[in-house]
Amino acid sequence: MSSTPRIHWRSLPLAVGLALAASGIVGGSVGLAQESDPALADKVAGVDYLGLQHDFIVALKNAVDAEATEHGLALVETDAKGDPATQIANVEQLITQGVDVILFNGLDQEASVPALEAAEAAGIPVVLFNTFIDGPHATWVGSENVQSGEILGGFLLREQEAAGEPLRVLYIRGIPGHPAYLERDEGLKAALGDQIGNFELVERVANFDREEALRVTEEALTADPNYDIIAAQNDSMILGALQAVREQGLLDSIRTIGVDGIP
Repeated sequence: MSSTPRIHWRSLPLAVGLALAASGIVGGSVGLAQESDPALADKVAGVDYLGLQHDFIVALKNAVDAEATEHGLALVETDAKGDPATQIANVEQLITQGVDVILFNGLDQEASVPALEAAEAAGIPVVLFNTFIDGPHATWVGSENVQSGEILGGFLLREQEAAGEPLRVLYIRGIPGHPAYLERDEGLKAALGDQIGNFELVERVANFDREEALRVTEEALTADPNYDIIAAQNDSMILGALQAVREQGLLDSIRTIGVDGIP
């Protein structure tokens, strides 16, 4: 994995400006001191989101739209709808439309790389945001998924220590191959370390989707309601799981934890 600097998502316009400057598309310095940045005024950014069916990605889009409006950056936005082939086609479409920079919300650690390679071949800089993909790009804006997993793992450790006995955990994971699916799992299991034997982790996949998590949790609890904790790799999934717990009358016996902090 490259050592690309990681920038907080609220600095997305700055990252765009830096990418354009590094590529020679704009000259001079790019700053955020004023609401409308002259360096971005006549530029168009193409944006591809991994899937606007997800609550967090919708919140992310709203933030991108607001920041772009504030700083005078025009957007052309596309939605991969959870499909790597669609994501590649979207990027090819943005290249054809002649955008100046591409903001890329990658879907899969391997399957999304050809999209980045296509942009590189076209000479268009790419700003990765929300998900880090190890392919050609100018800069990256997002949070640390491994750290998010460590926070989940830390919660489990504290709960197990307080219980004084092994815990049974329904562990709901996101989209296989997605960086958050891989890195949050890495962080969680690193945090558990040599204490992992104190947990029975029953893993299920719900693709970061609330309705899928509701169904997966309903099925798991119907088969066996004896879980101590439900942990999920994002908030949308834990909200679906929480609904299932509530509907089955298990709020007093099952604790839940997710990660993201969706608005």
